[in-house]
Amino acid sequence: MHPIVERERELSEYLEEWISARYKDWSMFYHSANQDKRNGVYRLKSGDRLMDLLDDIMGNIEEHFAFDATSHIIPSRFSSIPQLLQFLDNFQKHIKKNFHLIENNFNGEKTDLVVIEMYKMCQDIDQMVTRCQGIYMSDENIPIPYQQARMALRNNDLKLFVMLMGSLIKSVPYSVHKEKLDEGYFHTIIHVITAVLGMNPVSETETSDGRIDMMIEYPNRIFIMEFKYSKDGKDRSKGALKQIKENSYAEAYYIKGKQIEGVGMSFSQKTRNIDHFKQECLYKPQVSIYQ
Repeated sequence: MHPIVERERELSEYLEEWISARYKDWSMFYHSANQDKRNGVYRLKSGDRLMDLLDDIMGNIEEHFAFDATSHIIPSRFSSIPQLLQFLDNFQKHIKKNFHLIENNFNGEKTDLVVIEMYKMCQDIDQMVTRCQGIYMSDENIPIPYQQARMALRNNDLKLFVMLMGSLIKSVPYSVHKEKLDEGYFHTIIHVITAVLGMNPVSETETSDGRIDMMIEYPNRIFIMEFKYSKDGKDRSKGALKQIKENSYAEAYYIKGKQIEGVGMSFSQKTRNIDHFKQECLYKPQVSIYQ
């Protein structure tokens, strides 16, 4: 069996077992809260918004995780693991954004049962999403620094990603370096490292306005990278980012419905490494798909 198909099956089975163990109790709690709004959830602080959050949680679970013996979460509900993870990422962020509604109703031993149950639901969902993301992002065969670099980019932490990539480039023995360094040399190293990490980099993609040095797509965002080589030590990352923007490289990926980040990197002849980088959000969809 193909490794991707095997991983899809593992994730589907985990999620199906996870929801089967909770759905009956959560559904009973939800219908009970719905039937007694006035004397229940609406008595609480921001009760109407708290009820909206509960509606959102159960609505998403019923729409995206309902299944039967003849179907599975992948490919019946989601076409691929990245599509599933994008939904889970949005779902987790939505809950975290509204979690203060639950926190505002904590009252020690007198905390209302509705609040306690919603707290448990949110904690379970957060742990489930984190586990799914961790399984997808981790690989026991990949050294820790490489796993950290992959996770840093996924979390949009470019500063940490660049620092880790710089460390990996520095580990290349001096005797292995080409006599004549250039942009292509560093581009190749970045491509090889990210490919080994399973980031599936796409290099030299042609558009109507130019050629993109590198594109890396994650379930939650896309990175468009442009590389420049500096012989005189000057920071050329700003010019690299400007090239991405002026050539409208991001437009080709709007259809993905994901946030797009532009990244300009400047490599130095003196340090034989990345010396500067610039980042800018180029596109943020008005409506995220798989909310």
